[in-house]
Amino acid sequence: MGGRKIMNALRVFKAHRLAAWTFFKHEMEGVITIDPQGTILGVNEKML
Repeated sequence: MGGRKIMNALRVFKAHRLAAWTFFKHEMEGVITIDPQGTILGVNEKML
């Protein structure tokens, strides 16, 4: 993969990560994220 493709992929990844974080933070319902083993990775403020 060339440098330009890597930079574009990184830009897209960052945009998707920001969109997911924004959803997670502002969701009106409680949200829990877990990994495939069932370990809790995060909860939003509605869960506290």
